[in-house]
Amino acid sequence: MVCPKCMHEEIFQGETAICPNCNKINILSKDLALRVVQKQVDWFNKGFYDVLRTFNKKRLLVWLMGEREKVATNFLFDKPAIKLNDFLAINVLIKRVMKDGNDSGEKQADEENTKQLIDLFSFFIGVAERYHIIKEEFGYYSNKKEFDINNLDFETLMSNFRIFYSYKWRDIVKNFGSNLVMAESEGEKYFEKYRKEYEKIKKSPPKPEHLSDEETISNLFPLFQSLLVSFTKNNLFAEAFDINYLKKANLSVTKLLNLVNSFKQQSGLMNMCSEEEFKTVLKKIFIGFREQIIYKNLVFSQENQEIFPLFVEIDKNIFTSINFTTVLSLYYYPIYHKSLFDAEIRKRGDYFEKQQVPTKFDSLGFKIHPPITDKKKATLEIDCLAWRNDILYVVECKIWDIKPYFEHGRIHLHRERDLKGIVDGKSYTTRNDQLIEKEVPSLLEKIEFIKENLARFCSDHLQIKKIIGLIITKSYPPIKEYKEVKIKAYEEIESLS
Repeated sequence: MVCPKCMHEEIFQGETAICPNCNKINILSKDLALRVVQKQVDWFNKGFYDVLRTFNKKRLLVWLMGEREKVATNFLFDKPAIKLNDFLAINVLIKRVMKDGNDSGEKQADEENTKQLIDLFSFFIGVAERYHIIKEEFGYYSNKKEFDINNLDFETLMSNFRIFYSYKWRDIVKNFGSNLVMAESEGEKYFEKYRKEYEKIKKSPPKPEHLSDEETISNLFPLFQSLLVSFTKNNLFAEAFDINYLKKANLSVTKLLNLVNSFKQQSGLMNMCSEEEFKTVLKKIFIGFREQIIYKNLVFSQENQEIFPLFVEIDKNIFTSINFTTVLSLYYYPIYHKSLFDAEIRKRGDYFEKQQVPTKFDSLGFKIHPPITDKKKATLEIDCLAWRNDILYVVECKIWDIKPYFEHGRIHLHRERDLKGIVDGKSYTTRNDQLIEKEVPSLLEKIEFIKENLARFCSDHLQIKKIIGLIITKSYPPIKEYKEVKIKAYEEIESLS
């Protein structure tokens, strides 16, 4: 979007669109902005190292794991929301504290100072994410007064700069929101809106029943999708929550839950058992597996810091958390059952194309013609026609929903490429890291086909004055128009004339 006065590209501060030119906002170059953010990150890194070294590390680890279990318990049984930066902060802090395990201070962790530490580290993560956002060209840094990049004192470093966001970033945020990944303020509004329904479910939860993996994925798809994209939304999260090695070791979600449920523990509290007791349970659960391999893939310790801190060993005792393990298992489910999850996405894509989009058009007063195939050219398929008054749309539907690494520019460049490919008649796939381009019927060809055969497919053909190509996507698209073809999200169908 551009400023109506000077035609300069607008930027966002919070919810407000601002013209940097008209408001005399100095936008730093990308290179300079990244240097500033890196200095901020470096300062925080050093500050946290200095703070962590004052704590008794073993006691701090126990408190951090306790807070992690509280977050998971609240998510499962109180309010279905997680402060993502806090959740990331806790798990990264556990790894950092273990890394510096031999450098233990005297300060004793407690509930208050542990929460303060998490809050500060969560804020630091927000600063670190700015580097990523600016690097991906979704945001910009502005300075309030002149500065010397090589001589920045702490006060100037922390107070002289502010971040603005692009329109592309706003669409990314909207896509997250439609998949239940929201900022805290928006999450609170959403929860309040549906509080009665949630409280009703809590009072009368559905009776548990045995479901196949396919049925579980179908029933819990929105939850799986939300957790998957939340914990992999950018490199910071994806690296911290990387548990793909569990799948490589063939450790199933079921066995993981069976393991944690084998220990006597109260919901919301941690359990501690000896290393010997833990290994005994491993033998019962993972029959046929090599105990040493399973143990190494599951137990995070001073000697085994390359894995995710799911079960944590301190002084030959293993700490387990039932609710945290349950939340992580919900995230792990679509990773372990990837083929089933992908099949569910295809099924929902088919429903989106054949049912959801046509029904939406119908509810808005459009007349609909179902999918069309050219008998002379079977590869020329049209998802549907929709017309109202004197305008007819030749509609192409693509679910192309939110996915991991959604905060990375390359994802949106690929989405833009694929959208243009629909119009130009090109489809793209990747095989062995090689991009393969294939010629397919273009949307422009389909528009011409309808123009030539309008009377066959449109009962109101005499009143149609304009035929327009239209691509409908499940998520908000990175481009809005290409070669006069309109491109809209499902939520934007109502804006059509």
